[in-house]
Amino acid sequence: MPLDSWEWKTVIDDEHAKLKGGAVEVSKWLAAPENFQLKSALETASTASQWIKPEQDRIYSLLGEAKNDIEKNARLFQIEYVEKYLTRAETIAKKRLAYFKTLQTEADIEAEKLLIKSDTSHWFEYYAFGYDPRARTQLSIVPFALFPKQKELLDWLNNLVFYQRNSGLIEKARDEGATETLVRWGTYHWLNTNGFSMLLSTRKEDEVDAKKNQNTLFERIRFQIRLLPAWQYPKGFDVERSMLSTMKLANPENGNTLLGEAPVENMGRGGRVTCAMLDEFAFWSFAGYPQYRSLSQTTDSIIMPSSVAGRLNQYADIAFDGVTPKFVMDWRDNPFKDKRWYDALPYGFISPKMSKTTIAQEVDRNYDASQPGKVWQCPEPYVFITQSEFLKPFEAAHLKHRFFDSNGKFKIPDDWRIVRTSDYGKSQGHEWSYLLGAQPRANYPLADTHFIFISRTLEPTGLLTSEAVRLWTEWERELSLRDMANKWTHKPSANFNSHEQKELREVLLKTYGESWIAWDTDYQTGIETIEDWWTPTDELEQNPFRPELYGRCKLVFVAPDDEYRLAFNERLNSYFVTVSQSEKGFNQARKEIAAYHYPMSELGKAKKDMRPAKEFDDIIDAIRGYAVNWNRKPNDLTEFEKEEEKLQPKLQLTNILAEYEAGEISGRQKAQLLDRRQLATAITANREKLKQIVKRSRR
Repeated sequence: MPLDSWEWKTVIDDEHAKLKGGAVEVSKWLAAPENFQLKSALETASTASQWIKPEQDRIYSLLGEAKNDIEKNARLFQIEYVEKYLTRAETIAKKRLAYFKTLQTEADIEAEKLLIKSDTSHWFEYYAFGYDPRARTQLSIVPFALFPKQKELLDWLNNLVFYQRNSGLIEKARDEGATETLVRWGTYHWLNTNGFSMLLSTRKEDEVDAKKNQNTLFERIRFQIRLLPAWQYPKGFDVERSMLSTMKLANPENGNTLLGEAPVENMGRGGRVTCAMLDEFAFWSFAGYPQYRSLSQTTDSIIMPSSVAGRLNQYADIAFDGVTPKFVMDWRDNPFKDKRWYDALPYGFISPKMSKTTIAQEVDRNYDASQPGKVWQCPEPYVFITQSEFLKPFEAAHLKHRFFDSNGKFKIPDDWRIVRTSDYGKSQGHEWSYLLGAQPRANYPLADTHFIFISRTLEPTGLLTSEAVRLWTEWERELSLRDMANKWTHKPSANFNSHEQKELREVLLKTYGESWIAWDTDYQTGIETIEDWWTPTDELEQNPFRPELYGRCKLVFVAPDDEYRLAFNERLNSYFVTVSQSEKGFNQARKEIAAYHYPMSELGKAKKDMRPAKEFDDIIDAIRGYAVNWNRKPNDLTEFEKEEEKLQPKLQLTNILAEYEAGEISGRQKAQLLDRRQLATAITANREKLKQIVKRSRR
């Protein structure tokens, strides 16, 4: 796309034309010490073209190393991007410097203030700044000039808040400047609109305000204020001292406030504001339901900018309610992006490599992030639970102590059968996955259930075998399966990996002492078993982990308590599991399960002949490998355990000894329980003898 076709390139005034190619002369007020940061930023940007050639030369060298057309096109895109970005910044900076020279007298300044108050777009054109530290160019502080879609957003916001007095949702692809525009829009009205107050929040408290962290909402505001001409500051406002408070900026001249608040369940109660901005709302804890409800009487205008995160959250409910105004920002609306940029996303040539599902969600705004023809309907409220929930049925059976080591750290009981599976891959689109699951012994509740404690991909792509072993060894140590010297304290019963990896199995055995067995899932093996495990059973009984539910599943994933929680969607009258915080909460596994599908070409075939799409399924293959090789019956009880089962749990020897070692009972209580146990054992034995005598007497 030639540069002269860009809107920003078409109009510069006569005064600016005189400056082209020469030294920049600044206005008297801009040279004052209090405007040093503004002057410095504009002068730096006004010479930005000096960096075009060195940066392009660097990219040309990468272009010469390109291995395919997609990479070549990506490099050509970068070369053009550098010129567009830096030339645009220089053009706008010189235009501002030229315009500022026309503001000579106090009367000029007062007229400019009146113009600013009446025209939001004018303020953005001459006074807004942006900050982008990504190493795309050497210029990080740039004049923030709106491209056409952002101008539309500005008008939409003014109409929504001040005319409709309504709430609205902004559905955006990532990196489209919605948050930056909103923060500066709020700053503008804080300066110029009497009676204005705005509450700002985002998905985590430390992203709302943290001094010197430019990624937080309030530090972006401070950044913008520092780059304003000093004559725009409110009377009585000290540019440094007045911005020391955390999560609050007060305008001493008109009484306006910008307030920050953590995204807690009861946020906003007791206060009143003109509008509230809930940044990245689709990713909030508790799916945003309690926070939205709490804010419903705090303001008439809740503004919700976010990329999408599935359908089970308050943001998605609003997006599809057919009533709330919605503003869409597609990546195609961004004049800096084109198809070459989009085509490069899966490969990581000019940005971190993105999976198809991530692109669908983060860039294409696809709420489902998957195709038609889902393989499984995974009932997540039954399947993804926390450690505290997992322990409930075992605590009821007086077995909770078996799930903690001597230091009180969570562990898988020593008598459970552990199985590991791994699907090997070291290329883009086929990652190396790892899964660890366990099955209880027959003397535990839920002995027919399989519990998954780890299911992750080994990153980065292409890592060495030594690095892979180090990673899963670390994960296993976190579950107390290995000691601090990385030796097994609870060794898996079996290890399975993909059948073609004979050489890998030899290396794992000879170098690391790990014996792995080949397995082959082909296209269908394991799918029916998993479907059976995820079909709820015992539907008239309360769920053993979540009493709000009825029924249970036989394949369950267990995460740390802070990874997600069970929540209730009032509109749909159903429960759901909130967004995972990390891979410890099976973040990718959940996405793969939701995306696992039969392509359109398979629909209509007999089910046994259908083949799922071979993409974004690395963890899926490890789950299928577990299903193929599971032990269909829990390990049998020993004769001693069978005798123990006849006693009350509190009198079983293993429980008495464990409680004593944990300090839960004294030595005297231990002796008393052992005496009671001995008596109960004798009574049970005599009862059995009596039964035998009666049987013989009846013959």
